[in-house]
Amino acid sequence: MTKQQMAAWIIGVLGTATIVAVLAISQAAHAEDGWCAEWAEGYAAGFCLHTRQCYIAPKVCPAPADGEIDGYMRGLRDGLNDRRARI
Repeated sequence: MTKQQMAAWIIGVLGTATIVAVLAISQAAHAEDGWCAEWAEGYAAGFCLHTRQCYIAPKVCPAPADGEIDGYMRGLRDGLNDRRARI
């Protein structure tokens, strides 16, 4: 193998490794896009309903109950209930 072929091979391997690394980081960044992210968005919407400024203390995302697939609706319900309890 000549030096040019070796250099081309190394560049190809590094390019492939870079693409794989970028895809892995992208997948890791979107790993939270699921139940807890949906729940948090719904909770904020429910808790801050009809208010201009709202502060929500950090809450732990609950585990989905059997058969629950929509985190947003559960979060909305939880946020509304917590808001009512606070008033």
